[in-house]
Amino acid sequence: VSNARNWLVGTKGGGPLTVAPYGSLTVVLQYTPSLLGTEQPASVSLVHARMADWMYTVRGIGLRPTTMPVTEVAAELGSITSGSFNFVNPFDMPVQVSMRLDSRGSAPGVFALLMKRVDGVSVAPRAKLQVSFTFSAEDMHEHSAAVVLAIDQSEDNLVWTYPIVGFAESRPAIKPFVLAIRARQQLQTLMDLPLDGLDGSGELTGQFAVEVTDIPEEHETLLRASLRFELAGPLSEERVLPVAVQWMPLKPLKAHVGLVVRQASGGRWKYELMLQASAPEVDDVIMMESTLNKTSSVSFALANAFAAEAEFTATFSAESPTVFSVRPSSGTLPRVGSPGQQFIIDFTPYEYGKVSVGVLVIATAEMQWTYEVRGQPPAFVLPEVKKKVDDQIGPEIERKLELNKHLSTQRNFMKRNMQL
Repeated sequence: VSNARNWLVGTKGGGPLTVAPYGSLTVVLQYTPSLLGTEQPASVSLVHARMADWMYTVRGIGLRPTTMPVTEVAAELGSITSGSFNFVNPFDMPVQVSMRLDSRGSAPGVFALLMKRVDGVSVAPRAKLQVSFTFSAEDMHEHSAAVVLAIDQSEDNLVWTYPIVGFAESRPAIKPFVLAIRARQQLQTLMDLPLDGLDGSGELTGQFAVEVTDIPEEHETLLRASLRFELAGPLSEERVLPVAVQWMPLKPLKAHVGLVVRQASGGRWKYELMLQASAPEVDDVIMMESTLNKTSSVSFALANAFAAEAEFTATFSAESPTVFSVRPSSGTLPRVGSPGQQFIIDFTPYEYGKVSVGVLVIATAEMQWTYEVRGQPPAFVLPEVKKKVDDQIGPEIERKLELNKHLSTQRNFMKRNMQL
């Protein structure tokens, strides 16, 4: 960038400038003006050691300041908290600024500036000035105000307006709500949320909204797609709000998230929610056979459960024996309705007589499939051995033996011996 003072080049998320083959790249340009009404150009070059350079020309013009982004603060009911925002001097010279609090949108004393000086505060070129304020949560309503900063003795009468909004929060002293279900099953239940500190009537369900916050990044996609909260009725006389819950997790998880009830007038109630989805039932049982130290394989196809492709991982659980393996172990699962991705399971036994049981898990960001794989050696069949020695007496020999036996019984061997 030829003008690094006013221009900054980057990508969404701050990653490297990488272009895939035949792909495209979205480059983010950030312009910070230092002059009013004056064009500030720059040249942006994308350079590669083995390719030609890409050259772009950009121009920016500084405009008068307008209303800045809103700064929100929250405090527990009956307490005081502080908030802050940063004013950045955009000029290449020091400026003197003055500030005041415009609290026309709130009662007196709800907001107050927390600064040692509010007039003639010096800010160096391109430096930041942290402006602090306090918020007193006296009731369960939303309060708003604005901090107005002006440059002293400025011919252009430059003024920055920073809106600030304060919310009162109530944290009921109750145990976390627990939602537990087996993955790929549906949970429907009703939660009664106490709205402590609520004043006024508050009978209409339209005055409240329910949202989930503080979702862990690794479960963001899954929970946004599977967890639903809806108001189930009007506020009771005991200031309890019924909320219907519908949850159908498609893979196991355990997470702590926040549940927030917002009132249209500004009140906010926070609750802790514990989500537990245990392992689903197995999708199928796969039987395999192989002889010792030989590998046998089976294959099957699987497509995604949704109308979009999804990155997947395929692994055997840590408790599974090493005689099993799967390929591929990662890749892209085709959309539903397609022929699917082909998976191959290999089984190589190393000892006799043992049935090996493993659990194959194929998972995407939103779904999980589980297969029980059973491997065993082939069933042993006792072989039929042909006799090599003939131990049966033939009919001719049997007849002679019978004759000799008969003749031997007719002789008187004692008489014969006496005649000798």
